[in-house]
Amino acid sequence: MMQTSSESTLRVIDLTPANKNHSHGWDDVKSEHSIMNKSYKRGQDNLVSSSSDQYYEHKFCDLTHDEYTLAHLNPFEIKRFNNLEAYPHSFETDRDVLGWLCAMMTESALGHMLIGHFEDNEWLISLNDTGNDSYYLNTSEKTLEIDSFGLDPATLGRSSLFRNMILMNFARALRDIWHENQNYNFVKDYNPKMAMFLERVRHADTDSLAIMIAYELRNAGYKELWRHVLGTEDADMAQVLLNVADTYPTALYNGAALAHIFRQWYADRSRIDAADHLFLEMMDEDLRYQSYQAGSNIPHFNIIEKMSQIGREAQYLKGIAETIMRDPYFCKIDDPINLAHLLQITHDLNVVMREGVPFRDQELALKIFPDL
Repeated sequence: MMQTSSESTLRVIDLTPANKNHSHGWDDVKSEHSIMNKSYKRGQDNLVSSSSDQYYEHKFCDLTHDEYTLAHLNPFEIKRFNNLEAYPHSFETDRDVLGWLCAMMTESALGHMLIGHFEDNEWLISLNDTGNDSYYLNTSEKTLEIDSFGLDPATLGRSSLFRNMILMNFARALRDIWHENQNYNFVKDYNPKMAMFLERVRHADTDSLAIMIAYELRNAGYKELWRHVLGTEDADMAQVLLNVADTYPTALYNGAALAHIFRQWYADRSRIDAADHLFLEMMDEDLRYQSYQAGSNIPHFNIIEKMSQIGREAQYLKGIAETIMRDPYFCKIDDPINLAHLLQITHDLNVVMREGVPFRDQELALKIFPDL
């Protein structure tokens, strides 16, 4: 694991405040991190690796909100003049909440790295009542929107539950943004089953790094977030991390601890089933709007290693990625509904529709309906 960076490693981009009171319809939203149903033990990303830049016409939200650059929030100034544990009780504006989130991330080595990437790629951040209990990524506008749970800043500051939920969502969002900037296109490049498998990897990695960030904040003296994690349905992953850290302390620095957390993510099949469900729903939407072009390739295991990259070179899944691709523990589809859904989508991708009539042979379809 990396050593904590100094303040100078976070390059501050001299940008003026981003568009104030900027409103948009979210036509280009690619990612939604949300709790879909009670059977799913945590929220997960709706899929961002789409085959097309044209997205559905759903209006996720149409709200007015302020968007900020990291330079405008200035987390180091907040750290210099405030006690970060007491600061939430003085929240008055959205900027106060967002500045505190960024300041807390700089107290973790992983968080510091991810927020540096967030800044280098000139993303914007806002706080809004999105109604999805997590966050939205608008990749075309490079905007991260954190859900406020319908609470005003003062109430968020007084509520340790919602304040820590927002902090964990922010940690997940930062890693999700890192993945988004790697320009994966699983759906276009690989067959549906392997694309779904790689999205599982992305989900597991995002949650694993959020748990590690909470642990690093605990070691930095901010124990409230860790207590919050132990009281959530992420507690199994947190407990594995504690056990590994107690038994093999060096695992915190060589990536082995993260690999153990990653493996534990798959121990709860409901997490896997929900992630698969989201992916299949996304493919269904693409098929409905005829924007989905299926790939046929089988990924090389080194893509999993690249997805686990931390910093410039370290890859915590290096050496075990091939096992992850082949072990049924990581690959199998247990849920019969998801399996049937996947088979139906695979079937539909091989069908040519003409006047509502499905054809497996495109030449035959052109002969019967030559004018289409």
